[in-house]
Amino acid sequence: GDWRRAPPGPGDLLLPLGENPRLEALAGEWRRLGSDRERLNAAASWFRGQPFRYSLEPGALPRQAPLDHFLFESRLGFCGHYASAFTTLMRAAGVPARVVSGYRGGQWVQPVGGTGYIDLRQADAHAWSEVWLQGEGWRRVDPTAWADGDPLASATAGARSRAGGGPWDWLQQQWWGLDIAWARWWLGYDSEQQQALVARLLGEQRHLLGVVVLLAVAISLAASLGGLGWLGRRRSGDPLRLELERTLRAFARQGMAPAAGETLGGFARRLAERWPSLVDPLEAFVATYQQHRFASAPSRTGRRQAQRLGRVLRRSLRTGNLPAEAVQRDHP
Repeated sequence: GDWRRAPPGPGDLLLPLGENPRLEALAGEWRRLGSDRERLNAAASWFRGQPFRYSLEPGALPRQAPLDHFLFESRLGFCGHYASAFTTLMRAAGVPARVVSGYRGGQWVQPVGGTGYIDLRQADAHAWSEVWLQGEGWRRVDPTAWADGDPLASATAGARSRAGGGPWDWLQQQWWGLDIAWARWWLGYDSEQQQALVARLLGEQRHLLGVVVLLAVAISLAASLGGLGWLGRRRSGDPLRLELERTLRAFARQGMAPAAGETLGGFARRLAERWPSLVDPLEAFVATYQQHRFASAPSRTGRRQAQRLGRVLRRSLRTGNLPAEAVQRDHP
């Protein structure tokens, strides 16, 4: 069925009571309202009335009452802060809510002679909230848009500047288009594909010209980027994402895998219930990953922190021992 109409589960109201008392007191006022829609409107009005500011470098939140500090003191953060705080407020008010991570923006690219694709960058990564309203289903709410600094306009401007890039951007897009086409052809090259390729080469000169142009672009760009060395680095992928996947595979071998639609934070809480000794490194790993995942330019220090914490978790699963000094050193 339509996932937007799938009813919420118990996890969509899960809340660690007592950790953020000021947040819970504010949400308690909204609980007295007659409907979930009224509670949502009250939360939206409250957010718009506060001097929240958007920043990619807000600093670390305190261990004690972190969301209270964000909502009532610093009021400074990026999308992950706003989505987490708003979702927690809604749950505390009795409204099912969840954090959604994905991408906002991107640019459609149509390479010469190839299949179009969407160019998504790390700067397009975003987090927002969804709340459940009876009779309507899951409704998207982006609390980041209520912060001063207009991050939505900045993202739009960034997409426009990408779309209007110079010859180098165009060559890079053509190379990526060729890379995508090659991957699709290589992975799906069977007898039918072979026959279709021969037919196209013999009967479509226009397609052959497109292949020649793409090959010329590829050779030129590969030469300017240092050839196969750059290709090897590009295949290595996003270090943060690779570290997350390695760590998730380690837990999957222990019979623990994320459920459909489960957030990284929610999965970490389930893991901590099974392995209480891993509470601190799990919390540190999730905080480090999310902080640098949604930064426009993830730092090398952040990647190293995530990699060290991932090794701590995987080694702990293998040996059952938790190196406290590594956790203390890497906790953000």
